[in-house]
Amino acid sequence: MVTDEEMKEFGRELAKLCFKNDHLDNEKAMMMGAMLMKTAMELYVRMLKDEDINNLLDVVAESLPNIRYITETEIDRTIH
Repeated sequence: MVTDEEMKEFGRELAKLCFKNDHLDNEKAMMMGAMLMKTAMELYVRMLKDEDINNLLDVVAESLPNIRYITETEIDRTIH
């Protein structure tokens, strides 16, 4: 099983890759988000039933306020 620390490290490495360009504009950010979401959905489809994917998406939707808070308070800084 993947540990919390492994997940955090993967997240840090992914953020470095996504934000390596200091001049990331909205269009590029939307493109990256769309491709990351598409890839995540492709992974989920291989492992989960549609009902389970829908339940997962419901949980994600419910967590949006928390994600927004974390993004605005912790992630909005330069990553080098």
